[in-house]
Amino acid sequence: MARNFSCPNSELLCILLGGIIYQVPLGFNASNGPLVEYCSSTSPTCGTGIGSGYQGTATTWNWSVTGSAVTIQGSSTSPTVTLHGNAVGTSTVSGTARDTYGCQVGCGGNMTVIDFLPTGNSFFFVGTDAAFTGQYGTNKFAARNGAQNNVAMPAGGTFTGTSSYASDSFSSGTTSGFSTLTVTTNHVSSSTGDRSLTFTYAVSGVSESKPLSVTAKQIAYAKNDSLVNGCTLGYCYDYMITYTPYTHPDGIAVPYGIFVDYPIVTETFSPTQITCNNITGNGSLNTNSQFVDHISYCCNNKPPVCSSTNTQTIKIAGQTIHTNTLTITDKSLTYSSQGPTQ
Repeated sequence: MARNFSCPNSELLCILLGGIIYQVPLGFNASNGPLVEYCSSTSPTCGTGIGSGYQGTATTWNWSVTGSAVTIQGSSTSPTVTLHGNAVGTSTVSGTARDTYGCQVGCGGNMTVIDFLPTGNSFFFVGTDAAFTGQYGTNKFAARNGAQNNVAMPAGGTFTGTSSYASDSFSSGTTSGFSTLTVTTNHVSSSTGDRSLTFTYAVSGVSESKPLSVTAKQIAYAKNDSLVNGCTLGYCYDYMITYTPYTHPDGIAVPYGIFVDYPIVTETFSPTQITCNNITGNGSLNTNSQFVDHISYCCNNKPPVCSSTNTQTIKIAGQTIHTNTLTITDKSLTYSSQGPTQ
């Protein structure tokens, strides 16, 4: 005897366990499902009862995609489907489940493919100096596409960030057409890579977040080479003292090529007066991220007698990184480093 069981759609609930993934990065896969069905009636019209509803024993599934933003990877007739981010845009994903009683339900939704990669240094610096937080400062991160040759796509989204250190702050801006976030902190990292920054790009009601492990560095001290008197005029001295600045917490030299265009290195003296006519001045780091202090009193003829003892304080971005005691006379320079050296 043949029996037919009817299962009106009004009595069925579509359940996609784990939910629909509404966003997938370009070039990546996302899993959706498994897709099951529940009967909302109070009698087992659609199968075996579970709790207050009834779960049909689904035996066939079918997934389909409308639009080219995502494609199905592998089987389209399994409880779970793998979708691939094929192109920037939005596709409609649909799935149906059918059970042994002929009951069928469907679920679906839109999936947006985002092409987003936050870019920036693997570090940022403690402090608010313009070299760190200015238009082209080291603490700036940008929302780009995966190829890093365009803005994040689809364009027009919002770019936000959070930090694992609660006191870090973010300020938004635009540099060369890219949405940017500048991070400001007053707290140096305890170890390399211990700060986690999470950047999120949101567009068309969906978002993608990506974390970056970075180091909050502080320019902390400087070391200099040996002093060599380069005066060839017969009297006095001429010293070109090259300093290399180092950072905490890692104890390595400041990375090459940053701060070249910023007058970030300053010097002050106590007492402020230097009696041997030396001229003080500020400077920047060279392409090797070093700076040179030129101390000279070099003459063809015997100069007038003079003498001055001063404490020299050298700072980078307002942070004291070296102090020296300089005794300058008409005949010689006595240089005594006071550190810090670590």
